[in-house]
Amino acid sequence: MDALPDGGAMHVRVSRSPHPKSAKPQIKLILADSGSGIRTENLKRVFEPFYTTKEFGTGLGLWVTQELVHKHNGTIKVRSVKGKGTVFRISFPAISSGKQELSTVA
Repeated sequence: MDALPDGGAMHVRVSRSPHPKSAKPQIKLILADSGSGIRTENLKRVFEPFYTTKEFGTGLGLWVTQELVHKHNGTIKVRSVKGKGTVFRISFPAISSGKQELSTVA
């Protein structure tokens, strides 16, 4: 939300798909915004603990997120274009309980 101070759009998509390297299903969460984007030199460091470009940030948000994703056998990737926006892709192994696990929110 910090990347959208003057408006813009945030898109969230959740899907289930096969893992690209195996037949096992995975859950993908894609978060995309049309905000200010992240500079290339900063993009390389966004997951480092205590790294921030904000005046009042702690630099722990994305580091904690990455740690949680990894602890659940997931992956997180980011791509960004300065002035165009940022996309985070998070993938987790799908776990089936025999019940309908995904629902549509209107």
